[in-house]
Amino acid sequence: SSVQGFKARIFWIFWALASLFLIIWFGRRAAFFSLLLGCSPLLWFSSPKTKIVILLLTIFALVGVALSLRTPSGKRLWLRSDKIKLILTGKRELWARAGSLGQRLYIWPLYFREALKHPFKGTGLARRVQKRVLKDLNEKALRLEHTHNLFLNLWLQAGLLPVIFFLIFYGYTLKYALKLAKLGNSTGIYWGGFLIAFLFMSLFEGLEEWTRFTPFWIASALIWGTSEGSSLSRPSA
Repeated sequence: SSVQGFKARIFWIFWALASLFLIIWFGRRAAFFSLLLGCSPLLWFSSPKTKIVILLLTIFALVGVALSLRTPSGKRLWLRSDKIKLILTGKRELWARAGSLGQRLYIWPLYFREALKHPFKGTGLARRVQKRVLKDLNEKALRLEHTHNLFLNLWLQAGLLPVIFFLIFYGYTLKYALKLAKLGNSTGIYWGGFLIAFLFMSLFEGLEEWTRFTPFWIASALIWGTSEGSSLSRPSA
């Protein structure tokens, strides 16, 4: 019924806003900007009114971030220990002292060169195995224990071929989600947004550990299943 639909919307809006609040409160910058990028399917497939609302909210969020950077608390929230000036020097030896983002830029080439030594042979699956096998490298990599990049972690653990297969699978999954959105299936829009946000987030976090990968596989199963059901229900020419 319409009442149940309204209650469901209120429920999901509440938890969405609560999640957004926690993301901002804990300063999860990659997650925040992933959400903004994830809005791109909404801008592409939604009605003109919804596009305007999403665009205004995105602009409002970016302006809010920019204004908050003018305050000490805003700088602590969004920049944390990052020293942008050191990053902009382009001197890699300084990036290790440039905070979270700088440290990632510093360690990625180290792990990338290690992956190139044995491109098709990994350390074995699981973060703990990677940490044990690459113990000496981890010492050089600021003791951050892993690459903070999903694809680089997968490459180191399983070799290059699984990464290639995963990217192909991801590409097809995103294609099916956007195809559903184009056919008027609103869930396809949200799934497409999730996949885009997941991709951006994966560039800065190792999401292969524990249950962090679970939402991706659940969403992928729903997308493939819905896409198959949609194709079966479509009348043949």
